[in-house]
Order: sequence, then C-alpha cells, then structure tokens
Amino acid sequence: MFSHKLDKSGELALEGDLTLQNIKDVKDALLNAINKASAVTLNLSRVADVDFSFLQLLRAAQKSCEIREKTLTLENVPKRYQELADESGFAH
Repeated sequence: MFSHKLDKSGELALEGDLTLQNIKDVKDALLNAINKASAVTLNLSRVADVDFSFLQLLRAAQKSCEIREKTLTLENVPKRYQELADESGFAH
C-alpha cells in the first residue's frame, strides 16, 4: 500500500511501502513534485518499508534535481532506509 500528499510548499509526504511493487507510483509522485516545486522535501515519517528500488529511484531523482538546479531534501528517514543505504554503498 502506498499513498502520498504534496503540499504547496513542496513537501511530499510518502506513506506505506516504497518497494518494487509500487515503485512506478512512487516515481510518478516524485516527478510531479519535482516538476511543481523548486525545492522538494520528502517526508518519510510514515513509510513502512523501503527496498533497493527506492534507493535507486531516489538517486535518479537527486540527479534530476541537480540538472534542473532544484533541491531535494529528506526528512524523518526510517532506520530501514539507512540500513539499506549503508549495506549497498549509497550512503558513501
């Protein structure tokens, strides 16, 4: 299960599982936020699970923001995300 909410300030609140099963929906929500705001904040406080596909999507989104001279900030990063980032080398 995945849901999201984008507010006018550019904060995108993601909720549920950010996994391969729904990564296309997560990608669409993220692209919509990047297209609408010059600075996007991802609030991950209500995320239940993440997998490697989300790490890859996030890295691509960071590159896209760099090219467009926009910022992408993470808030309330879940422990599972930090563990995966450390294990896969994304944290370095």
